[in-house]
Amino acid sequence: MINKIIVCWVLFFVIILDIGCSTSVQNIKSDKSPNIDINNDKKIKTFGITPDNFRKEMNARMEKETREALYPFQTFNIQNNHFKVDRISKENIILEGTIASNGELTSLTYTSRMVDDESLIKTMSLIDLTAKILPPSMDEKKKGDLLEDVIEASVASPKSFAQKLVNNSVVYTVESLPDGQFIVRYTPATIS
Repeated sequence: MINKIIVCWVLFFVIILDIGCSTSVQNIKSDKSPNIDINNDKKIKTFGITPDNFRKEMNARMEKETREALYPFQTFNIQNNHFKVDRISKENIILEGTIASNGELTSLTYTSRMVDDESLIKTMSLIDLTAKILPPSMDEKKKGDLLEDVIEASVASPKSFAQKLVNNSVVYTVESLPDGQFIVRYTPATIS
């Protein structure tokens, strides 16, 4: 975990310095999410897990696997197939999720302002734990390593954006915005 924290700090400073180099991860930016068609639930791909099952799994992993002071998620307040948790690490981290009409998760997004050590460590812990959970059918270690690769590619990219399809089941999207926000998105892969 210490190595990941060191890597994260290095990545954070590279974002600030806006250093660009080539990368093997696809650097394509789209204004709309490639996986969600709000008008037609039949086309929506889900993770096959409900928000409540995700929350319970995250809480169990936070308690078992982290030394950071991460507080358990309370029951998500779902309104219009969307939820938002904005009280993480002194409001420096926001978790948002969308839900299909069948009650399963269709996307998760962490938005963070890594303004101090605490928010950096908590952000990296949350995105790592989430990668171990979504999608449930994929090997945990492989998911975490691949997400780390996408984070590094985003930092190295001149556009501060990277996206990777993993195992034809999940798309990891990582973006660093000029205003200091760091965004990590998990969406199920669509099968065309």
